[in-house]
Amino acid sequence: MAPTKTVPWDAAEHIETEPDMAAYLEAALQDDDPAFVAAALGDIAHTKGMPQLARDTGLGREIPHRSGTRARRGRCARQGSL
Repeated sequence: MAPTKTVPWDAAEHIETEPDMAAYLEAALQDDDPAFVAAALGDIAHTKGMPQLARDTGLGREIPHRSGTRARRGRCARQGSL
């Protein structure tokens, strides 16, 4: 059997509107996996851009950035163990 070919996929490239962001986050919250919720927040932050997310939430720029970085590492590790 031939190996399965995969291509890189970034959720942030498919989140275009505020309703898209809300639906994605809602789906992540229903999954009951804190790492997935953190990853979804990181994807949304990547979509909006860190400075805009920091302004919208009132958080410092470094807080959403660190959350997204940790979340992406956790998601990659989880996928690699499948």
